[in-house]
Amino acid sequence: MRRNEHAINPEGYRAYYRAYMKKRFAEKPEVWERQKEATRRWRARQSPETQRLRARKHNLQSQYRLSLEQYDALLTTQGGVCAICLQPPPRTQKTSVLEVDHNHETGEIRGLLCHVCNQGMIAVDRREGWLENARKYVER
Repeated sequence: MRRNEHAINPEGYRAYYRAYMKKRFAEKPEVWERQKEATRRWRARQSPETQRLRARKHNLQSQYRLSLEQYDALLTTQGGVCAICLQPPPRTQKTSVLEVDHNHETGEIRGLLCHVCNQGMIAVDRREGWLENARKYVER
């Protein structure tokens, strides 16, 4: 499996992981069931805030090689706002954090953006001439 395969193809990764674990525990399925039950009990004891924080740390580290402290330092450097629109992150039920913008070819982190600006940067990165075409469209 490639690095970040879980982010690129989550369903394929889950299938790969299930097949790997099934093969690993083929001779002792009761061990696998005990492990799954222990994991369920452990997760049930964790508060939702702890679970979210753990997932956030894991995602920052695995996708961007960025610690939570580095993210917070970058956020402080930007004044807690999106680097493009200069607005604070929207407070929605799902998220209230800024997304990490990075160069997809080099992996270099450029800054933190709100979801809308990050989607615009994706279009600029992936489509040649998109920004110029958008400017012409707005001027019409």
